[in-house]
Amino acid sequence: MGIFLKMETFVYKNLVVPLQGKQTFKFVEDYYNKGDKVLDFGCGIGSNSKLFHHGDYIGVEVDESRVLSSRLKYPKSKFEKIPFISTPDDKIPFEDNSFDLVISVTTVHNFDRNQCIKALQEIKRVSKKDAFITVDAYRNDEEKEAMFAWNLTAKTILHVDDWEKLFLEAGYDKDYYWFMP
Repeated sequence: MGIFLKMETFVYKNLVVPLQGKQTFKFVEDYYNKGDKVLDFGCGIGSNSKLFHHGDYIGVEVDESRVLSSRLKYPKSKFEKIPFISTPDDKIPFEDNSFDLVISVTTVHNFDRNQCIKALQEIKRVSKKDAFITVDAYRNDEEKEAMFAWNLTAKTILHVDDWEKLFLEAGYDKDYYWFMP
């Protein structure tokens, strides 16, 4: 496992999960039923796979090393490498309404604004029922300063009001939560 992947694992387990994990766990508890088909868009190192029955879950990621790491760490769950979504014609490689539940935890904000819109549209397209995303956001100047000081990878960090406008523009009407360090 490379140093970046080790750092990402440490940060995810020790910072992200305690800060936003409770909301993700609550969403899963409220919306997931065993037998539901689940897509984890931007599954990273596969940690969210533990929240679902392995036969219901598929995690997708653009980074081959994360897919391989996830497969080793969680061999009963399914993980696939997908192409990066960078143009309006790109699609997540699944049919419309393929999943009962789509989650994307701290992934969408890693795209530029136009790619965020496309990713949100794709999440909605493949979800036949529910979806949940978590994005980096802030509500005031103090939170904005903290977010920009903390951020390593996000390309789109917006005020919560601006995220809601972007959701409307993308036609994304599913559930969401803000990640704030």
